[in-house]
Amino acid sequence: MSKNLLFSLIFILVFITLITLSAFIFWDWVKNEPVSTENPSAQEIQELTVFMDDVTTNLADLNYLIRISFAFQVDNKDAKKELEASIHIVESNVIRLLADTKANEMSDSQDLDLIINKLKDIINPILTEGTLEQVHITDRVVSRI
Repeated sequence: MSKNLLFSLIFILVFITLITLSAFIFWDWVKNEPVSTENPSAQEIQELTVFMDDVTTNLADLNYLIRISFAFQVDNKDAKKELEASIHIVESNVIRLLADTKANEMSDSQDLDLIINKLKDIINPILTEGTLEQVHITDRVVSRI
């Protein structure tokens, strides 16, 4: 075997090794690129949202009745499945929370933010597969009986 042929074979092997290594590093980088969660699309939000419609119950002041609906947005699909499976527990907790709430505590956006924060504190311990990210009140009617 001539010296030039041996040198050419070694050069080709080193070149192929470098190309393969570069492709592997690029593939690994593409595969592990973090997914941007700053601005999820409407479809992504829809896929992670569980709706609870038309919960009707008395407030702490029994002369008032509330009909309220929620949209609960979780951080992953496993958490959504878990929340859907335990929605009856969540609804029970919502009714209990509203039973301790007076009509004047449901009057403005700050009051509603307090309700939302209390719901997050109640629901997040139920979830083991993820966390509750957002609670949206999608409908609310408070009426005097």
